Amino acid sequence: MPEVVVHGVTGMLCDDPAELPAAITAARELSPAACRAHVEGCFDAATMVTGYEAVYRDVLQPQLPLRRGDVLVPVGRRSRPTPTAATA
Repeated sequence: MPEVVVHGVTGMLCDDPAELPAAITAARELSPAACRAHVEGCFDAATMVTGYEAVYRDVLQPQLPLRRGDVLVPVGRRSRPTPTAATA
């Protein structure tokens, strides 16, 4: 969770469950103002929208077309074989 939690500033990250009791104790000393400042700077609406748009753009970006004979067929528009009596 390091993309969300800044260790020692907005929370505590533990690799081992045995570290949790000390982390809970240390979390009492975290600054609410520092937590809020981090969230405001990294997770404001404009930043989140920009990030989501980039992810959607990457996912939805058209792939290079595939070549079928002499015809270029975009990915996702390839026809499926027509079922025959043997395959139906």
